[in-house]
Amino acid sequence: MSTPAQCPPGPSMKLVLPASSQGTASRWYLNLVQIWPLNNRSARLCIDHLHQILDTLAHERPETAGTIKISHGQHQKHQVVLAMTPNDRIPLDLKYAGFPPSAFVGPRFKFDCAHMNETHGVPAMRLLAVILEGGIVLSWHFHHALFDGEGMRVVFSMIGSIAAGNGPLCRAHHPKSLFMNFAAEPGAADNAVFPEYMLPGTRVSRHLGDPFDGIPLGSAIFQLRKDDIQQLQELLHKTAGGGDDSYPSAWATLAVLAWVHTSKARRRAEQKTLPHAAPETAQLAVTMNWKKRAMFGGQSRDYFGNANLTTITTNPDGGRLDDSPATLSRLVAAVEHTLSQVDEKAVSARYELFAAQEDPRAVRTALDPANRNFLLFDGTWQGHGGADMALGAGLVPGLLGDGRPAAVRRASAGWTVGGRALLLPGRIDSPVHELMVMLPKVSLMALYRDGDWMRWVDQALW
Repeated sequence: MSTPAQCPPGPSMKLVLPASSQGTASRWYLNLVQIWPLNNRSARLCIDHLHQILDTLAHERPETAGTIKISHGQHQKHQVVLAMTPNDRIPLDLKYAGFPPSAFVGPRFKFDCAHMNETHGVPAMRLLAVILEGGIVLSWHFHHALFDGEGMRVVFSMIGSIAAGNGPLCRAHHPKSLFMNFAAEPGAADNAVFPEYMLPGTRVSRHLGDPFDGIPLGSAIFQLRKDDIQQLQELLHKTAGGGDDSYPSAWATLAVLAWVHTSKARRRAEQKTLPHAAPETAQLAVTMNWKKRAMFGGQSRDYFGNANLTTITTNPDGGRLDDSPATLSRLVAAVEHTLSQVDEKAVSARYELFAAQEDPRAVRTALDPANRNFLLFDGTWQGHGGADMALGAGLVPGLLGDGRPAAVRRASAGWTVGGRALLLPGRIDSPVHELMVMLPKVSLMALYRDGDWMRWVDQALW
């Protein structure tokens, strides 16, 4: 049964997070940064006000100020738990730096869970404020065992309400439950196929090491105009026959366009097979949120937790990818068909998979970023990164501009993932999609030199 988060916080408690949040992939942080113009003379007032906002948030949503720890249960080792006490606060660390706002890779953003155990926990959420000359960077860390893109949206929505002085803050439309009954389809895992995971005891689950060890990685942000992508959607719709059910979504169109061209760039730039690479089947992995596809009797509407799931689409024709309208249309249809298979049974099966493990860390990812025809596409951040969150315009002292952040970016201690594309958060009225692409540097340069790709790009940011 669901256990609702209390508002305001009650006594101390320690809660084991759902089995679907127990995997190794959920033991790290989502890290995004918001860049705000700042009157430096009011920097201290700004930080003090942010402290007040976070303290109010911790009172209204105690899970945001909780601590993520490891616990050993009777039937399962290395369980991820959320510990909460009435006096918890959300950490806000302050640094001064003189680096350009485009530089969001480096040790200052390192904040991981490497030493998390039964006695040492890490914050469920943390804010690092970096003050620049004329600006402030708010670097948010959200622990992925508890938060996904939708969870970030809830937090930023509440922070905006707090800053504006609106209340009460624990409204019915904010999901409140840390748990839900995932066992709606008993036996769902029986005979289920999990292409995104390597299961314990299988031959392929051996440790292969980092396929990108020693290979320089990089990233670039490609801005693609929304009206150009809409024209491509219309072309693909016409190519598919123009039926009412064949109009492609913008995110699927972007995902397939990026998949085709990153694959092309990697085949040109990288050696035939990187160390440990599997046979290079063309695969697109898509991170998606299942809450609107698996309602569980209405429980999912009130569920506050990580609801991400990764789907795998394989090129239905095999062979190489190309950017002809016929191929793009066929690939978009295949991707959207894959997502249509995500339902309560699929979510329950993954819950059962992790619940059945003595140690959930034994289930590892099967995604192979060394495959030159592979791309992991994540569109779950786009509407959830606080790009329209109003803190400036008089709400928080010192923040300038129209009240919203000037930009939102992903931050990292260093690039460790190749073959990935992230649709960055953007303002609702922005004329462009911002797609952050992470590849080996040689492939990234090949992508930049690809005229067929760059004709869709309005601007590239390095």
